Amino acid sequence: MKMTVEHEVAGAAAVVAPGNETASLTEPPKTLEEYAKAILEAHQCVDRADNLSKRHGREAIAAAIKAGQYLNAAKVLVGHGNWLKWLTKNCTCVSDSTAQRYMKIAKTAHVKYLKECASLRQAYIFTGAIKAGHLDKNPEEQSSASEDEPAKDETPQVIMEKLERKIAGCQSLYKSLVTAEPELEDNLFNCCDELMPLPMLLDRLHYSLNDALYYFGLPEIQVACVRCGRVKKPDDFFESIYPNIPEYSARREWCDECIAFHATSKQGMDLAVEIPALVADLTDLKRLSVKDYTFALKYYQLVGTTVAAPSIIAAAEGNVWAPADLENERDTIAAIKRLSPKIVIVKDKAAHVLWNIYRHFVSSAVNYPTPGRYIKFFVVDASQSGKPVLGIGAISGDFPALGHRDDFIGWTKEQKEDGKLNHTAIASTIVATQPFGFNFNGGKLIATLITSPQIRDEWQSQYGDVLAGMTTTSLYASAKSLSMYDQIDEWKRLGVTTGKMPILPKPDIYRKWLEFIKYSRAHEFKEMMTQDADVSGPVTNYKGRVLAMIYKAAGLKLTDFQHGHRRGIYFSEFYENTRDFLCGRVPEDDLKMKPLFQETVQQITDRWREQAIKRYQTLKAKGDLKPQKHSYSQLGQMDFQTARKTFLDDVGR
Repeated sequence: MKMTVEHEVAGAAAVVAPGNETASLTEPPKTLEEYAKAILEAHQCVDRADNLSKRHGREAIAAAIKAGQYLNAAKVLVGHGNWLKWLTKNCTCVSDSTAQRYMKIAKTAHVKYLKECASLRQAYIFTGAIKAGHLDKNPEEQSSASEDEPAKDETPQVIMEKLERKIAGCQSLYKSLVTAEPELEDNLFNCCDELMPLPMLLDRLHYSLNDALYYFGLPEIQVACVRCGRVKKPDDFFESIYPNIPEYSARREWCDECIAFHATSKQGMDLAVEIPALVADLTDLKRLSVKDYTFALKYYQLVGTTVAAPSIIAAAEGNVWAPADLENERDTIAAIKRLSPKIVIVKDKAAHVLWNIYRHFVSSAVNYPTPGRYIKFFVVDASQSGKPVLGIGAISGDFPALGHRDDFIGWTKEQKEDGKLNHTAIASTIVATQPFGFNFNGGKLIATLITSPQIRDEWQSQYGDVLAGMTTTSLYASAKSLSMYDQIDEWKRLGVTTGKMPILPKPDIYRKWLEFIKYSRAHEFKEMMTQDADVSGPVTNYKGRVLAMIYKAAGLKLTDFQHGHRRGIYFSEFYENTRDFLCGRVPEDDLKMKPLFQETVQQITDRWREQAIKRYQTLKAKGDLKPQKHSYSQLGQMDFQTARKTFLDDVGR
């Protein structure tokens, strides 16, 4: 059936606004004169409705900003960890996502520009509270000149206002990114690849742009000395501390007082030598397999390092659990049956020194101690008077961003920033001593005990946050290979890391650059390592933040020096509704503990003991028992090739 013009017009007339149903009764025009009259009338209705909707839209924006200001103020008063519970109870008609949008547009640095928005949705999109979809794009504007391109009749001041907005927005986004999630800095670091990395481009633009902004009487982009934090005024002189180094020649980051101090100070380092040395080191490490990379970092950490007095190291190495005669099956099984594991939390300096010895000389992984939440413990055999060590463990602040874990939990960035990240931890050290680990599945026992009530209670006692879940990663992983965690009920495999991570320099080079950025970029370093006022505890991912600053200080791009070594990702949910709690859907009082995680150390040990005996008997039948006590204490006294030949096979054991 062929549709006539009259049919189409009549159909369109039926699509009317609520409350204006009578419009559907209007007869369609018959002649061209009637069409012209109807078009003009409809256009006038559009204008009136559009003006009314814009007025209402701006009223909605103003109300949303006020609501956001109230929400931001209330969040400070409510206190850390109580926000979502308070919001759900007291503002029942305001969802968490709506509150986040209100708070975002109220805090944005561009509130003064929201007058250009005609609707609340436009304001959300403008401030980044929501993402624009294809329906938000005006087809007529797509073919026209970009908003960023100056029109022919625009004055220099209008052009400068646009430029100032774009640069200020870019500055804000970059600072937010590197503060919240430093490991993602390369997302912006390389977006100006043809010119130079974005942070350096922004540093250059600061100064020349401010001259132009000052000329037109516009607000300047605030620049602070990276060393002392002094804010640059129009007549101040900022300069590079290393004008002869290409990576620094354009970086006018120091105020004149810091330049004068540097000229008389003996601090700093020869960047003409140290930058190429850093590049050479990262290039060498980039070529290595995951096993060789792990070993190289371990070797270079122990070379020239004094962990403790030789007598203390010898005593520690002598006090690890081992059966009297591994080949004597009856006596060895009896020893396993007598075994009484006990968790001992590290509290005093002597215990810390002892734990550090085992961490350096038993674990294959390099040890970079970091500030922040950090609980260390021993597992010892309480059935013997000497309390021989079965293994060590540690939990610390969890990764701020880990794709598979975040997808599994259903986390948003806002929920993690609201303090929920403090309710999970990373099992950063799980190490069994040898020969206990290899011959008796000792690593599985330590990996299970780390989820026990004693460790969780210690976390809550020290930091005031209930521990709802725990993350860990395996040293090796592929889509098919398994690790010991795959055979432990307490741990759930979430996937394999797919991204790339910046390469860690050798420990001596890392320490040298860390001291350099603490000296030369003291203000910037302090800002990077300072937690937000409404979040308790130290910052997360300290090492990632330091690495980002080292790469930036050396003028290197993160993506040029990365490894793609895959790790298995595992998560332990202590409660039936852990994910609901971490996503703010249930309060802490409603958490329901899983029976598996109510087990005592004795109950966990009893489950493990049967598997340990079976493992031992299988190895003995095959002639694969390994009776040696393992220690890296001699590693640092060997040359690299000798050490590699001697210890490489022990990596990950």
